[in-house]
Amino acid sequence: QEVRALDLRRECARIRDAGIPVVVVVGCSSDTLVTRGHSRMLADALGADYRELSLADGHMWMLRAHDLFAGVLAA
Repeated sequence: QEVRALDLRRECARIRDAGIPVVVVVGCSSDTLVTRGHSRMLADALGADYRELSLADGHMWMLRAHDLFAGVLAA
């Protein structure tokens, strides 16, 4: 529950203020730890695009779909 309650807006503002570009935040529709709402909020706070994948592997989806993850990041 503590992870879900984190407010990272201050940290995101520091990243933006430092001029560190964040292009995309990738979320997964089945992730119940970092939900799509959290991922969208993070993308907004970082000034990034949001991309959501529909996979069944929850929070650890990138371990089973690493080629897909790499492709999304490379796009």
